[in-house]
Amino acid sequence: GLIHRGLALASHVDLAEPQGGTRTREGDFVYLLSERTLRNGERRSALSVWDVTQPSRAKQLGRVAAGYATEMITPAFIYNPPFLQSVMFTTGELGVFATDVTVSEEPRQLGAMSALREAYVMAVEEFPLDKMLDEAGRPLKDVSHPGARWLDLREIERLLLVPGELLGSLGPDARGSHVRGETARLMYAHLDANDSGLLEGDELAGLPEDLDQDGDGYLTLSDYVRIASGQRTATPEASVAPGDSSRFRATRVDEQGDLARLLDGINPFRFDLDGDRRLDRKQLTRAFYAALDLDGDGRLSLDELSRHPGPLRALRFQGAASLRSFREVDSNGDGGVSLREFKVRAEEWEALDANADGFVHLGALPNPWWEERGFVGASSEWPTRQLEFTGLSPLATQESLLAALDADGDGDLSARELKRRPDLLVEMDNDGDGKVVEQEYSRYLDRVGRRGVDVTTDEFVPRWDTNGDGRVEGDELPPGVELATRRE
Repeated sequence: GLIHRGLALASHVDLAEPQGGTRTREGDFVYLLSERTLRNGERRSALSVWDVTQPSRAKQLGRVAAGYATEMITPAFIYNPPFLQSVMFTTGELGVFATDVTVSEEPRQLGAMSALREAYVMAVEEFPLDKMLDEAGRPLKDVSHPGARWLDLREIERLLLVPGELLGSLGPDARGSHVRGETARLMYAHLDANDSGLLEGDELAGLPEDLDQDGDGYLTLSDYVRIASGQRTATPEASVAPGDSSRFRATRVDEQGDLARLLDGINPFRFDLDGDRRLDRKQLTRAFYAALDLDGDGRLSLDELSRHPGPLRALRFQGAASLRSFREVDSNGDGGVSLREFKVRAEEWEALDANADGFVHLGALPNPWWEERGFVGASSEWPTRQLEFTGLSPLATQESLLAALDADGDGDLSARELKRRPDLLVEMDNDGDGKVVEQEYSRYLDRVGRRGVDVTTDEFVPRWDTNGDGRVEGDELPPGVELATRRE
């Protein structure tokens, strides 16, 4: 059935057609966002424009697709000289879609904002065009004028210096702050002599010994506030039942898990020395160590080791307890942790080795050019934050792709035309006939349109070099970058 997701009511002026016909007219319009569930479960949204100038005789003027599984509609009226453009933003599962409703009878889908997936709420700040002087008094539009402006810097400073007694906020009847734990926070700040954010070492002198209930050698502010309020027992943390690997994996190796974040950017195939597409514990240890060794000098400093998930994260506090923990790992006491001293904890190994067979599997071979960049695909046990991948530029469109690669202008990309971009041939030639037709490359262009840089490579030249000549030309970069480069 049809579900209505949002509605906006606005007055609007439709300009006369340049070639004659309809006249310029002002009316009241309703912009209605609706959603229909298809047989495959996909929820498609559409935006319709209704003329309600005479409410008893409302008339639908136009209708256009407006996203997927949307939740709300947000109107915006944008000045693009010499016209005022009316745009309706719809937010939903696949991001923010923009619909141009400047011509009421011909609403036009402008596309989606790249990489803004699962966006469900949006707000637009608007102000009159003549109120566009910045705080230093500079006009931002040719219609700006001194009589309508923001406050200047001197006025802002004067307002901030108005005493509370004059404002009435600090009068004789004003009530003081009653923020819970305020006194405890002030006392904690007094005890924290080195401003480290932790109480440890000599700072704990004079406090009861049993305050450090977890025995880690320091007190956090939350510990101190809890104790000051009389809660002597720590709040139990959520735990994972033994053998509950699904919950364990859901919090550690999914797209936002701590292991996925740590190992992001590490190519696991560099450590698969025997080429069996799996990592044993020794190979995984080397990969894990490489993720921590940011400067690549072959030894982990205290700062580098503090990026390790689990208890070692507390090293970042740099206190006495941190130094003790670091010395436990630095067995030879040379101030750094070598690969020989480093071991992957059982917790990390169990989270990565999902089927407990003694290996971290890297999955089936999807594309050799992808693997050169460390992309393993969804079938791998190796955690990844990039669930989809394409060799296209973040700004790729059908026009730009064909302009760069379609030498004969037939609208298809042959193996000869993709000689410099064999990765795109492997990626897009789904039927294996040696060429990429519109139906095939459109799927990947749509992927870029939906997710932007989230699906492209992080390397500069491979990301922007569409024609594969090994150089990034000016027309392959965003217009703003080319302009900035020219200024430099």
